[in-house]
Amino acid sequence: MSFRPYHYEHIKDFILYYASSLGRPDIKNILDNGISCYDDAKLFCDFMPVILDQRKTDEKLNSSTPVEIGTGVIQDLHYEAGAFVCDAGFESVWDEMIEGL
Repeated sequence: MSFRPYHYEHIKDFILYYASSLGRPDIKNILDNGISCYDDAKLFCDFMPVILDQRKTDEKLNSSTPVEIGTGVIQDLHYEAGAFVCDAGFESVWDEMIEGL
């Protein structure tokens, strides 16, 4: 199942923007094709802290980005990305990533 946000459509653009700008076609592939195994879930979850760190850097530098990077995006990302991983059956991978933040 491909990534389809339940409520916050901008989150897909947010993830795609950072996947592209950080040179991560593997993340785009997961968004397009869904999470089909543990490795996909782990890869996707491990990318979440990376984009949060980059978002913070971009915000500090007042970087021009085509997506919303304000603090509200963090809660929306948590909701949508978490649902994506958990709906695929990998809630434990998501929980492990959250605990490591």
